[in-house]
Amino acid sequence: MFSLRIVLLSLCQCGAMFSYSVNAAAVEQLTDPTRPANYQAVAAANGGLSSLKLEQIVSSASRRFAVIDGQKVKIGQQVGQYEIVDIQPKEVLLRQSDGTDIRLTLFTHIKK
Repeated sequence: MFSLRIVLLSLCQCGAMFSYSVNAAAVEQLTDPTRPANYQAVAAANGGLSSLKLEQIVSSASRRFAVIDGQKVKIGQQVGQYEIVDIQPKEVLLRQSDGTDIRLTLFTHIKK
């Protein structure tokens, strides 16, 4: 009886480890369910800047920042080769070192 419990316990542990490895692989393939359906097309339409993804903007009287490619940034900070010049409620203005301005916008595909 004792050895049967040990065998069953071992089988349960192995099953749990196998289940975890299968679930971990499945999680890597999941996409954000709140992401707009044409998210990639919108990102590529921003001057070919598909590598920069504007994810969030917080703009209030007391604070203003954006999240670009998972990095929280404020005015004056750098994102790659771009400097954050301005943050508005629906867009972020970036400037390259040559003076070229780039606008990243949230929800450009939504029309009223």
